[in-house]
Amino acid sequence: MSTTAWLFVYTAVSFYCLAGSLMEHFAVDSGWSSVGEAEFRSVHIAQGSGILHVYIWAKIVLTLLIAVLLVRQPEGVPVGLLWWSLAMLTISWAASFLVAMPIQAKIRKHKDLALIRRLIQADLVRVLTMAGHVVAVCIMVVGALRPTLA
Repeated sequence: MSTTAWLFVYTAVSFYCLAGSLMEHFAVDSGWSSVGEAEFRSVHIAQGSGILHVYIWAKIVLTLLIAVLLVRQPEGVPVGLLWWSLAMLTISWAASFLVAMPIQAKIRKHKDLALIRRLIQADLVRVLTMAGHVVAVCIMVVGALRPTLA
C-alpha cells in the first residue's frame, strides 16, 4: 500500500476516533445526570454497548494500525510522530482501564451523580490524548502533502 493510502486510512480512522471520544464525553456521559434513577441502568447498558460498537472497536483498530505503521514504516511517515500517537493512545487506554471502567462498573450498579461528575472529569484525559494524537496526524499529513503543494 502506498504512503498516501496509509496516511488516508490513518487520518480517517484517527478523526473518526476523535469524534467518538468527543461524542462519548460531551453527549453520552454528560447526559447521564439527566436520566432518571429507574431508567439509568438500562440506558447505561444500551449506551455502553453503542459506544463499544461505534467507537471502541474503531479505537482498537487505530491502536493496531499505529503498531502496523511502526513495523512497516512507510516512506515519508515520521516514526517519532507514530511513537507520539502510540503514547497518546496508551495514556488513553490506561485512563479507560484504570479510571473510567471502575467508575462505569460502580455507576452501572447504582446511579451516583458524584461518580458521574468524576467520570466526566477523568474522561477529559482521554479526550485530550485523542486530540494530541490527531495533532500528530495533522503534522504527518501536512508534511506528506508539502512536496505536492510546493
